[in-house]
Amino acid sequence: MELVDWAGAYDCGAARCPAGYDGLHPNARGEFQIARAFALTLHQRFGIGTHVPDLPASVPARPAPAVPGPVAESVPTGIKVTWRPVLGARGYTVRSRLVGSGTWQEIPVSTNRFDTTWTADGLHWEYQVRTDNADDGRSEWSATVSAVAHPKTAAPPEKIVTRATATGVDVSWQPAKGPYSEHVDRYEVITWDRDSPGAFLESKAVRGTSLHVGGLEPGHRYLVAVATWNDVGGGLPGGARPVNIGAGTPPAPTDLTIRSVDPVSAHLNWKGSKEAAGYRVWVRDNYTGGGFSADEYISETTDRGITFLFPGNWNFDFCVTAVNGSLESGRSNCVALQKPPPTDLIEPPSTGKPKEAAELSPGLEKLMRLRAQSDPDATAALPTG
Repeated sequence: MELVDWAGAYDCGAARCPAGYDGLHPNARGEFQIARAFALTLHQRFGIGTHVPDLPASVPARPAPAVPGPVAESVPTGIKVTWRPVLGARGYTVRSRLVGSGTWQEIPVSTNRFDTTWTADGLHWEYQVRTDNADDGRSEWSATVSAVAHPKTAAPPEKIVTRATATGVDVSWQPAKGPYSEHVDRYEVITWDRDSPGAFLESKAVRGTSLHVGGLEPGHRYLVAVATWNDVGGGLPGGARPVNIGAGTPPAPTDLTIRSVDPVSAHLNWKGSKEAAGYRVWVRDNYTGGGFSADEYISETTDRGITFLFPGNWNFDFCVTAVNGSLESGRSNCVALQKPPPTDLIEPPSTGKPKEAAELSPGLEKLMRLRAQSDPDATAALPTG
């Protein structure tokens, strides 16, 4: 038995790797270098062959043919995209978006299948696929294919409550209701440490309606969500209030300020605290009357933009509270914009949109992006717990 000095022959190091296609694994030139290292050992130590050929002056380019005819179709878990494998492909890149959206999301995959899960019924998705050999080349994008999602997964549970503990979080909820919830198998509690760079999504499963997640980092803020699993798979998760592990009730935000963005939009800024896991904006409509109200949109940052403030942003008062799970501070100082000189009222659009644009909370939107990026080949494997 003899050792092969393939590391000495392979032109790839921590600082630079010209013989690798991804900074580690060999490209065509690297494969020649490693093969020659084995050939040298066989010739010098075992006397095999009359000589060892030199490395070729040039190596053939690795082919990266286009992906042939991807197909998108609705399946019970969401949408499945498949295509015929490309011979010699190291992997693929799939990009997807909602039809009408201008932004593609690109995800690398290792097999000839991609699944869109955590999607709502009726959403129309479109896709393109290409062969991806990293530094060895990529193909052109395929033709666009699309499908409308009709998942048979259950809705998330209702009234999710989070309570931070010294080293974890207590999560409770009410059972899921609605279509496909008659065969609920379990619930998946998802957590993500937003204060640890590169942190992965973690999840635990339970067949009840509460769970304690322990072993979390004190002083770190965690996003929390709960998904329902039925006999088809896991559905779109419901976002819960984030928690700051080991912290109590946060103090009220201070120094709230406001500026006008346009006649029906405003932007708020305030000073937060290290105890807060997020913030809620409270709004009072002085045009129609009534008191302050707030939705469950939790801002992770100490600012927030609000729009659809009809008949004008000067008709509204704003305050902010800080949250740590179910614990919530008192309100900050309240602010309002000065009423402009008399002019015609701005009529709301015929669509009847509310004063705050409908959108996913930042936390839930981030969890969905992280899940797609961390496990692009995932299908419907049950969470364990």
